Amino acid sequence: QSGHAYNVGFYLYLDMLEKAIYKLRELSYNEVEIEINIPAYLPKEYVQDDEVRLYFYEKIINAKTINEIEIIESEIVDRFGKLPKEAENLINAYKLKLKYSNCEKIIINEKEIFLFKNGQLCFKILKV
Repeated sequence: QSGHAYNVGFYLYLDMLEKAIYKLRELSYNEVEIEINIPAYLPKEYVQDDEVRLYFYEKIINAKTINEIEIIESEIVDRFGKLPKEAENLINAYKLKLKYSNCEKIIINEKEIFLFKNGQLCFKILKV
């Protein structure tokens, strides 16, 4: 549990750092809020080295295109084998965040995905 909390804390730190860098560069930054209600992380059993795991988290959250995410995904699979479900969820969540960057908020649940724009639900995707 504490390892997972550490990873989440580090993710939030990197997210805040990324926003600060954009503000310093005076770029417009459209942040999509994403709420992930499923396990979405790189398990320690899969990527055992903490530094390597944090390296991949940083690459994932800094990716600007779906193609970049797919390249990172390939690199992870090449190094560690088939993605466990939690890692698939993480990769897919960031693909959704990039694909629907015109939305304000994305909520990912076990069976459905909700997309919000202007405070209103604009699309619901059922997962099969």
